[in-house]
Amino acid sequence: SVNNIGASAKASYATDVLSTSVAADLGLAVAKETKFAMDLAANFKYDFVTVDAYLNTAKATEAKDVNPELLPRFPKKSDFGKESTPLLLSAKVATDLNAFDVPVKLELTGKDLLAKIDLGAKVTVNAIENLELTVSGGYVVNTVGRNAEALWIAKVTGFKPFAGQWSANVGAKYTAPIATISGEVSLKNWGLNDVVNTYFAALPVNDEANAAAVELMNSYVNKYDAASASTLEEQFNILSKRLVLGAKVSVENTTLIPGATLKLAWEGKDLTNKVKVEQKGTVAASCTIKF
Repeated sequence: SVNNIGASAKASYATDVLSTSVAADLGLAVAKETKFAMDLAANFKYDFVTVDAYLNTAKATEAKDVNPELLPRFPKKSDFGKESTPLLLSAKVATDLNAFDVPVKLELTGKDLLAKIDLGAKVTVNAIENLELTVSGGYVVNTVGRNAEALWIAKVTGFKPFAGQWSANVGAKYTAPIATISGEVSLKNWGLNDVVNTYFAALPVNDEANAAAVELMNSYVNKYDAASASTLEEQFNILSKRLVLGAKVSVENTTLIPGATLKLAWEGKDLTNKVKVEQKGTVAASCTIKF
């Protein structure tokens, strides 16, 4: 049997220019293995600056264990999600300068600061009426983070799973009486986590999938001049620097049909991929009706 114990608490304080609040949820499950869960959220606002922080007990990512007959000497993947810290800490600082007649908003974010260290910044400018421009960028210190699959790969191969990933985005949104038109262009490096996930996605379910995964990675190695590397780790490090260009455009309408949102969108997530050249974007049309 399992016995669950839980508790919640919230506190707040506010003045004319200052407001702050803290909310907490605690839980304890008592069984063969006692498990503790916690959610803690804090908000602080002073004039035009807002700070949000979030701390909780992170759930370990799951990974399907390999067939022990194929890799009997390797440890179980499912054990590696437990190796990352059990706490997840994120924070955001935002400023809105519209109060000073400056049409600019600034956000600084830090996601999963105890494992991935995903840092980001975003600037939003309303240069003219109905037009919103955004410029954002970020850097992930440890792309592997809590990914049990990648942690397992790093362990059995001896890789150092701390390869960073940078990103940059430019976007625009124009709101007209008949439709909202949005567009964005993004650029990033592939990152070690994406590389190992591509290579080991089907490995080693069976011999056929193993061969397919090796063939796929060999295609990347040849297309991106990584064949001269003497080790697999060096190849992966070269591939992790591959540039990934993305773009998306959408048109959305909420007036043609009362209560419905019509949307037509195109998105290409990896337009510079030399291996999967057929993946040059997808088109999606949708109609969402609210009852």
